[in-house]
Amino acid sequence: MIKNNKQGEFIRKTRKKRGFSQKKLGDLIGSQSTISRIENNISNPNDLTILLLSQALSITPEEYFFAVFSKVEPDILILSRAISNAYLYQNHIEQNKLYHVTEKLVQGNPEILAYYHYHLMVISSINHLNHELISTDIQNELIDYFFFIEIWQTYDLYLLLQVAYGIKAKRMIPYITDILKQYTNGELPATIEPIIGDVILALLESSIMQNDLETSAFIFDKIKNINFQKQDMRFQTVLLFFEGVFEDNDQKIKDAYKICNLLQQDQLMKRFDLFLS
Repeated sequence: MIKNNKQGEFIRKTRKKRGFSQKKLGDLIGSQSTISRIENNISNPNDLTILLLSQALSITPEEYFFAVFSKVEPDILILSRAISNAYLYQNHIEQNKLYHVTEKLVQGNPEILAYYHYHLMVISSINHLNHELISTDIQNELIDYFFFIEIWQTYDLYLLLQVAYGIKAKRMIPYITDILKQYTNGELPATIEPIIGDVILALLESSIMQNDLETSAFIFDKIKNINFQKQDMRFQTVLLFFEGVFEDNDQKIKDAYKICNLLQQDQLMKRFDLFLS
């Protein structure tokens, strides 16, 4: 995240408006020193800290980003990044914090479906870390939600991205087909192409982890048929890695690692290491 001197003033003013001392707010999100560093623009809060600050100060992450950066950053995007980061680095403490943040949102606003979805995203990530699917009942709820989507929106794609690992891969075939059909027909904006790519890779990874080779082959064929993201080096590198795993081709796996090393893509190498562990 780019450092922005507005953030310190915004957090300080909002904290005082809520009647919080630095110590009181620090106790809610981690430590007083964290609040001090943020308010003095010494350090930037990460996505999890933004979620914790927003909850403690009764603001939304969207309000934070608009006040500090004069842009809208959807809550679900911030949460998705925090979930992915906690999973990638096997951070059980951050996952636990995300669980309680989203649980409180659901308890305080049971009528808001989005908050329930946020909680399911975290649950799915925790189960993913433990190599488990989410419960059949929850899988069915999510499948019902995806079934009634007419045009896939950014929100729907981020939801699918984070719950993909918790649902039986074969049940996702109609939705990956629908997403790619809308993409090739020009029904989806070009700006969401990267998240479509992330969803495809997540579903592919999930199918391989579940040893559902039929679904894996289906996804590979779909990607090949539409030449999806041919110019995106990150997407193609991850695709190469999973092709290597699927085909039991050590050379492709080594080539994917080599590309990551050349491009200094440490997070991708971490993802590969985690998958192979």
